[in-house]
Amino acid sequence: MKKKPRNPLVSKVLFRKAGVHQKTTKSTRRREHVLLTKMKRDYSQG
Repeated sequence: MKKKPRNPLVSKVLFRKAGVHQKTTKSTRRREHVLLTKMKRDYSQG
């Protein structure tokens, strides 16, 4: 049984899938909150 040849255009499209270029707003906000909490804790201890 002969297999159908693979479509050359499909493989090129799969390689061109875009990714995220920067952090999401949620992760940035979360990071700022964590840093602020750490700063508060360090300030109250020292």
